[in-house]
Amino acid sequence: MGNTDIGETSMTQLLEKSPSRLTPKRVQGRVVNVVAALLRKQLQIPNIYLNPKIPGVPAVDILAVDRGGSGDLHVVEIKPTVELHSRAQLRALVQTFKPYPFHFKYLALPEFTISKSGLDFAEYPELFDEAGIGRIGILSFKSSIFDASSFDSADAAKEILRPERFLVRGEKLVTIEKWLAKAKPDMEVRI
Repeated sequence: MGNTDIGETSMTQLLEKSPSRLTPKRVQGRVVNVVAALLRKQLQIPNIYLNPKIPGVPAVDILAVDRGGSGDLHVVEIKPTVELHSRAQLRALVQTFKPYPFHFKYLALPEFTISKSGLDFAEYPELFDEAGIGRIGILSFKSSIFDASSFDSADAAKEILRPERFLVRGEKLVTIEKWLAKAKPDMEVRI
């Protein structure tokens, strides 16, 4: 794969050139850690579930339940190597994610991809739900996490665009709440 349409090295090339090469699974794990750390800072006593398998609900990378497991449902879809060259590509990512039955939805994208895409997410109408209630938020993470030898978790992920609450149908909430009653969080705040 040569240079991208925007004349820069792609994320895939960045991974391949890294002196301390990480496997895709480890890259995903590092992104999960920095995004989960950001959610722990932003939410009140969140219970965090990694790759939750909720029957009848599409798979997500991170589910964070605010207020010790009794609050709003926040989900993150992580795209560590996605390259955005157009609004149409972002629209395709967003369209598959919008119907997910969660209150707050985030796409986590590499900082490199966001800065080089030239997209102004704040003015992007496709992030909003067609019903008028809800907007997908955008998180970014530093490309330094792709290099195992250098890592600064303090500010490795940040919120680019704050999400707005989506309307969630009651029958979907019942399914998720039943699953939450049985599931143990992968990360939780100890009190």
